[in-house]
Amino acid sequence: IYYVLKIEKRKLDSIGFTKFKASRDIKWGMIGFALGAFSFVITGPIVAMMDMKTTIDGVGKLMAYPILFRIGVSLIAGVTEEVLFRTYPIERLNEWTGNIWFASFISLLLFAALHIPFWSYGGAIQIGVGCMIWVLIYIKTRSIWTMIIMHVSNDLFAFVILPLLFSI
Repeated sequence: IYYVLKIEKRKLDSIGFTKFKASRDIKWGMIGFALGAFSFVITGPIVAMMDMKTTIDGVGKLMAYPILFRIGVSLIAGVTEEVLFRTYPIERLNEWTGNIWFASFISLLLFAALHIPFWSYGGAIQIGVGCMIWVLIYIKTRSIWTMIIMHVSNDLFAFVILPLLFSI
């Protein structure tokens, strides 16, 4: 955010910080969360059949940490990752190339690849598939608030709610 404001001397709306519109941002945030969660249900067994670790393995690792830590991770990742790996790169690459699809594809690849060390290749595949949905929603809304709602909801569900409901 500092870089955008002070170095680039641009407004934050250039990276999706538009006015929060509850009817748009909450609606699309929840739609994206639901579709993303469904994508994990579908991709989990496929990744497991390929004899790869799934995101459940990563969630299991997180269970070693206290619940407040997992809530903090959900909130921090939901904001910072959306700026650093989704809205900023999509908007700037789109400006440079004039191609929103290319910009989105590069952003998606970067985001998935950076998840490999913790989540494994299988988990990164799952995350990448879910993020394809999220990228499409960002292209539609161009709102970082929608993305933050999706990401925080996803992480809180995976890191806090699911472990309380199931033995992960």
